[in-house]
Amino acid sequence: MRIAMVVRYFPRLTQTYVLNQITGLLDRGHEVDIFALDNYFADKPDVHPDIAKYGLMERAYIVPKRKSLRYLIFAVKSFFSLLLKGAEGRRVLFQALNVFRFGWMAYSLRLLNCSAITFSKGPYDVVHCQFGNMGKWVEILRRIGLLKGKLMVSFRGHDITQFPRVRGQDVYDKLFRQADLLLPNCDYFKRLLIRLGADENKMRILRSGIDLQLFTNRSGRRSPDGRVRVLSVGRLDEKKGFDYCIYAVAKVKQIRPHIDYSIIGEGKLKELYREIIRQERAESYVHLLGAKSLDKTIASLYDYDIFLAPSVTASRGDQDGPTNVLKEAMAAGLPVISTYHGGIPELVDDGTSGFLIPERDTDAIVGKLIYLVDHPELWNAMGDAGLEKVRRDYDSNKLNDDLVQIYTEALNLSAGAVV
Repeated sequence: MRIAMVVRYFPRLTQTYVLNQITGLLDRGHEVDIFALDNYFADKPDVHPDIAKYGLMERAYIVPKRKSLRYLIFAVKSFFSLLLKGAEGRRVLFQALNVFRFGWMAYSLRLLNCSAITFSKGPYDVVHCQFGNMGKWVEILRRIGLLKGKLMVSFRGHDITQFPRVRGQDVYDKLFRQADLLLPNCDYFKRLLIRLGADENKMRILRSGIDLQLFTNRSGRRSPDGRVRVLSVGRLDEKKGFDYCIYAVAKVKQIRPHIDYSIIGEGKLKELYREIIRQERAESYVHLLGAKSLDKTIASLYDYDIFLAPSVTASRGDQDGPTNVLKEAMAAGLPVISTYHGGIPELVDDGTSGFLIPERDTDAIVGKLIYLVDHPELWNAMGDAGLEKVRRDYDSNKLNDDLVQIYTEALNLSAGAVV
């Protein structure tokens, strides 16, 4: 099969689930082109070893970062590229600059740049959009005759929680009609899609997986110096709830002084967290470690005893599905503390692989942390239960087989075959 994978950013440190799908498709003999139709965000070169291993940058067609000289130069090249492609190219060029029909998308030159990188590509068997808001872009590109193929859209978080709240409950109406399949990554997001008016018959739940070959479960974590090491991983933004973690650990420290806490990640709230750490006089035991590549993050998991991920609903409505960082912590055998939030209860079994608590409840974090600190004999059993859960439901190898089956069924149905 020929597959167009449409993402907002490529490559990106926090979207290993997209890489897992792309490399899984390549391993199974399919052809994949990658389109980043919005701002280009490049992480460090070591963002993921599969970028180089699979030569993914050679498969990627990327619009440069907006509001940059490179973006404007790219737009000029896009203009002449389409202009010189005959009558069809000029038709697409006229549509891409039609501000009366497409408004800001045309005025900003984004539609022009997106049209140029997708022109003459395809037709594809499958056009798979990662996140619903990227599906909106592809829906527009298809209206002007680009990116042809079976349209499938994955919904993963902000696109189904925050985006409709900001843009309106009807924001996906045209996409719902045009898409061949909608692929929410959890039951919770499926219910939200139905609430927005999507056809349940067009839906298949496709969970986001992790590569379990990168993990080994290890028992006997207790640190030689008797300290209990707690870890969080994620972007430093409101939705992750790390400020509640810092306050909670500061309280626990007063009665269980052998606790340390680290956060791996970067983001816009870094300075706020530094200020909270200063206010709590926690510099000696709360550490902001910055971003790390996937392999270094996984290696770090084995240096800690407890994983803390108390996601909260952001002020603009953004929510998480079953997050990959939780899956990775569970695959590494860590007991976890998370929240009754979004799709997380589908991943974490309260009292079995860890604990779930209400959102924004610092005292609840304190209580569960103290309980786990005082009962290290539970760590291995909880870690084993978490690993088993991830093996059963979130193994990227199995999920990539499911993805190929979903593609195949959709293509066979369109050809009139009995599946």
